[in-house]
Amino acid sequence: MTDNSEQITVNSFAEYRLCRSLAGRDKGTLYLKVGESPGRVLVVDGKYHKLAKPKAKNPKHLQLLGLEVEPVNGTDKEIRRKLLTFKACKGGITVER
Repeated sequence: MTDNSEQITVNSFAEYRLCRSLAGRDKGTLYLKVGESPGRVLVVDGKYHKLAKPKAKNPKHLQLLGLEVEPVNGTDKEIRRKLLTFKACKGGITVER
């Protein structure tokens, strides 16, 4: 599933950790983790899944990208901006939704 074969659990996701969807119709989408529910990780992208209604994902279907991002204002617009920054990085993540 992933190259780094790190055992992913709900607890291995720090708050505002950058992750990528590995499965489902949103495969390849970048998200920020904003919370937890039993057996699920709550993620947002600021556009389709906003802070008011985060998406619940199975942690097995997410790849940790090793970056923690703290939105300055804690708004959906700020989250979109941060995610676009990572997509635009040279040699970085170029997956588009």
